[in-house]
Amino acid sequence: MNPRIAKIRPTALGLVSLLTLIAPQAARAEDSYCARARARAGSDSALLYAPTVRVEGVKLPSGLQKGGQLDPTSSGSAYQFRAGVTLSPSNIYKGVIVDQAGESDCDAHKSIISAQELVLHAPDIGRLGALRDQLRVLDSQKAGWDAIEAKMLERLAAQTSTLVEVEGVRTKVVLLERTRAQVRGEVERLTATGFDASGADLTRLARDVQSNTNRFERDLVRIRAIDPWEVNVTGGYLPPIAPGTKDDWFGVVQLSYNVGQYWHGRDDARYLEAREQELKTARYELPRQLEVLKQHVTSASTQARTELAVVNARIGSLVASRTSLAQSESTLAPQALAMIDLELVSAASDKAFLEGLIRELGRIQEK
Repeated sequence: MNPRIAKIRPTALGLVSLLTLIAPQAARAEDSYCARARARAGSDSALLYAPTVRVEGVKLPSGLQKGGQLDPTSSGSAYQFRAGVTLSPSNIYKGVIVDQAGESDCDAHKSIISAQELVLHAPDIGRLGALRDQLRVLDSQKAGWDAIEAKMLERLAAQTSTLVEVEGVRTKVVLLERTRAQVRGEVERLTATGFDASGADLTRLARDVQSNTNRFERDLVRIRAIDPWEVNVTGGYLPPIAPGTKDDWFGVVQLSYNVGQYWHGRDDARYLEAREQELKTARYELPRQLEVLKQHVTSASTQARTELAVVNARIGSLVASRTSLAQSESTLAPQALAMIDLELVSAASDKAFLEGLIRELGRIQEK
């Protein structure tokens, strides 16, 4: 139950005791938007729940001072003071719906924000986990490429290798170092955004956006549907004013209905139908954008699988070349082996990224 509704507010009880009993609301963490939505709903519903206190001073027509009964509260005096309390059952009912609308507004907002975040970060979906896998491979291989570079420098010092050969190896090492720095920077950037779409259920999220938004819209229409009705119960006290008069009380029950409700309700029904259709089909609405995002995930997964097949073929070719060169006695073999080993590191990092990307995208596709 809505915690606002659970509070005991001044309703009919206020006519008896004029006391307001407020039950403590359980503390809970909530984001700023929901806190604001609930506070605004509570502010609006407080005026709807509470009775209205009225104090009036009346000058009666002279004819009523001689026993006329046009005013049932007349006591035969030219002047009269009244004090009363008005309670509106229709407003109390509206207050309940206002509180419910505050909750549905919060739920709709949460769904919309989650969907907007996915759409906004669509190019980065699946990349964080994949980049972390790639970074682990590069970190684990750094000592290896440092050793390759050191060995080539030793060969240069021993004049068994040329400066051109050493620079070729060092250029490849620099490329690996840059790749490692770039991957680490991307991991830190994506981590700083707080965005993580691993295992996101796009179908469920689109459904939540539609259902929660429609529920909020229906609550707003329910509030509007009460507007043509007005039910008021007023009770009050008449103090003695003139000599010989006595105090008394009065009560008034009022019921009013605006016949425009027929068109009002019909058009609101049309509004709800149009809004529901808009959420389902409009390209600017989030459910449709999430459908496009699902297609993006499928395309990205297909592309990653194609690239992985190319990388695996390249690794197989490099391994075969290395096996052949390992048996060569050519003076160029050490430099060629070093270049192949560095290329294998680069290919292994690409493979780790693509496998991680396929895994992360697959988690979304499974939903």
